[in-house]
Amino acid sequence: MITARGVTSLVGPFLFVLALGAIAVAARGQSAPDQRTVLASSVLARSRHLEAGSAPSCPLSLPEQVKSVKAFAEMMPVFRHPRCTNCHGGVNPYVEPEIGNHRAGAMEPPDEGCQDCHDQLPGWTVPGAAMFFAGRSDEAICMQVKEFAGTGPDFVEHIRHDHDGIQFIKTGFKGDHALDNQSLADHDVVIEKPPGTQGQLTEMARNWVKAMGGEFVGSPECGCVKPRIDLKMTSKWTSTGNGSKISAGVSVTVPLKPDTSGLVFKGTAPLKHGVNSMTAPPGCRSDMKPSGGELEVTEARFDIGADQRMTISLAVAPTMSGGTWQWICPSLPYRWPIMPIISWTGLWGALHQGELIGHDYHFDEFEAASGLSLAGEPKLVGRKEVTRTGTGEGETFTEKTLFEFWWVGLKAK
Repeated sequence: MITARGVTSLVGPFLFVLALGAIAVAARGQSAPDQRTVLASSVLARSRHLEAGSAPSCPLSLPEQVKSVKAFAEMMPVFRHPRCTNCHGGVNPYVEPEIGNHRAGAMEPPDEGCQDCHDQLPGWTVPGAAMFFAGRSDEAICMQVKEFAGTGPDFVEHIRHDHDGIQFIKTGFKGDHALDNQSLADHDVVIEKPPGTQGQLTEMARNWVKAMGGEFVGSPECGCVKPRIDLKMTSKWTSTGNGSKISAGVSVTVPLKPDTSGLVFKGTAPLKHGVNSMTAPPGCRSDMKPSGGELEVTEARFDIGADQRMTISLAVAPTMSGGTWQWICPSLPYRWPIMPIISWTGLWGALHQGELIGHDYHFDEFEAASGLSLAGEPKLVGRKEVTRTGTGEGETFTEKTLFEFWWVGLKAK
């Protein structure tokens, strides 16, 4: 139940629509600055059709793409550990240690001299620059793995047993730089092991390849790059009762950009105000001119379950809109004053209070498009319309908000 004590029948409904700054915020809930919306969709991998075009090609559906990126990210704590990154570009043994960070000083190629210290692994060497991890984003590392590993099963085998070659990965998990005890002491080296085990890393590699269908597919971006997604939100309000009617609307399209991990999206965009009106006194009309305001998506996370159901967790922090309103009354000898529109979010929060679980909104289903590809026009990922109603002081309030997520392609950072 919504109450508005001390409000007249004419001004009361108008005060309700003063929350124009909150109209677009269908994920706000009360007045807290950071709320979460969870959208669940039944997006399935129904199509693997590739469209022609210059955009990166990827036969994966959006859920599969998200799952693949997440699966690769689980390996990054190992890939980013010094035992991996030092060999993959983090240390240059051929320049002065002040520059190359090689404690034993500058070495002369070829790499036979490495064996003098790294004598616990015959054949110790460093890979070429094409396989450097240092200074590269997670997406870039993922794409270079796809490019140089050959096939998905080849990559899994490389992690499992180095293709039966020199056991660099196994040695890396020992954490001793392939140094004997004397060399460890001479160079003041502390044994540091990467997280987990080689077996666990192998299983992660297998999960990543499995998420792509058991093999590397599409262009290097496919299975590596978080998709570019736009959030479109449109909200319309009506208030009826006590002989008056108020309507208002606002929309916003927020381009969601992934952070460095590729797993969290953020974005900000200005509100676009629609036509707003209210019942005016006899012989008058309303002149409402809302303006300003932004919707900031502070966090959007995409996940997928074993049943291929997509979950979108959305946190927003809107800013309030402003503008002016006035009653225009040609028959009157005086002009009504121009008044500011004051955002009032309390009633919006009260309207939604019964649907809150903590501060989360939970939508059971999310209408979704079928097979998706990366070339051509943006593709609808999912759509969900939510309607909320409330009553108070003889008035009925109705708010409809349409959530849409659009896949607009892949682009590596």
